[in-house]
Amino acid sequence: MAPLYLGDTAISKVYKGSTELAQNYLGDNTMISTVPSDGMKAVTYAGNSSNQSLNFGFKPGIFWSKSRSVAGRNYLTYNIDSGRYLFPSSTQIEEGVGSTISYTSTGIDLGSSFGWNWSGASSYSGWAWGMPDSGTSNTDGSITTTTYANTAAGQSMFTYTGTGNNGTIGHGLDSTPEFVVIKTRSHVSDWPVYHSGLTNASYRILFNSDASQNTTNNPWNSTAPNSTTISIGNSGNTIQSGRTFWGWAMHSVAGYSKFGTYTGAGSSQAITGLGFQPDMVWIKNRNATDHWAAFDSAAGANKLIYISSHAAEESFTFSFDSDGFTVPSTSGMTNGSGVTYLYCAWKFS
Repeated sequence: MAPLYLGDTAISKVYKGSTELAQNYLGDNTMISTVPSDGMKAVTYAGNSSNQSLNFGFKPGIFWSKSRSVAGRNYLTYNIDSGRYLFPSSTQIEEGVGSTISYTSTGIDLGSSFGWNWSGASSYSGWAWGMPDSGTSNTDGSITTTTYANTAAGQSMFTYTGTGNNGTIGHGLDSTPEFVVIKTRSHVSDWPVYHSGLTNASYRILFNSDASQNTTNNPWNSTAPNSTTISIGNSGNTIQSGRTFWGWAMHSVAGYSKFGTYTGAGSSQAITGLGFQPDMVWIKNRNATDHWAAFDSAAGANKLIYISSHAAEESFTFSFDSDGFTVPSTSGMTNGSGVTYLYCAWKFS
């Protein structure tokens, strides 16, 4: 069925499965974006050490919080075991002490004086990604996973138990992931990250470290993901017997998300070709030790926080553009001459 239009704007709703896709048109009805209504969104809020609600417009599957006004941990929690959380900037095990959180049809309800709602922090960022409430047993790989896949948004999370042997795990998406991160829930461990822009699948990079790409532990068994599975090597960070793991997989979706690379110029440059104006961008220097930089439009373009650090918000020259983003001339973190950078970008739902 063809869309209905009000002027040049599509007013009919289009669905993939049960997920609504918002469609916007320009001029001659050429579609310029397709953004899932439950994809990704960021908000800013002030901690109050009491009850408060965060409105994302959809029920999150993953919620990430970081204090901006003061130094503090990155917290990542998920709608699997409500109230349990991990620390992306740390190797610590999953915890559940002290947290009061619930997932609603439109966002997150926070309570108590906890790390993501402390009254001593006047500004936080809250990031949310939409995932299904209930998981599906996935036997696509040699190791069974439980997957929570939002296929329209190209994002899924999954859990599994390690076997101690090289293997494969199903991710639940309908295209090959370009970004994968796995964390041991039950033990202290690194956060190995696969990005399609790494030199090859023998490499990893880490959420919890500023280190450059390296081949330590070979968590991906030197094999890139495919349309049904992720390969994992005999590493304590991805497969050790009896340990429980949580993972996250994503691929680019036209008009909504993009995972790619660019080469630094040493002078201010626009990174183009995303096909949309992003609202959230993560950048990591692939070749050298440097922070994971995170920018989101809810907090303001010329401000950043770090995935790999507890540091408070810092000022930084950066802009969100109609087809990408612009990085400044003076930063080795985002634009060193000849350096390869990995990026992840999303448009808010």
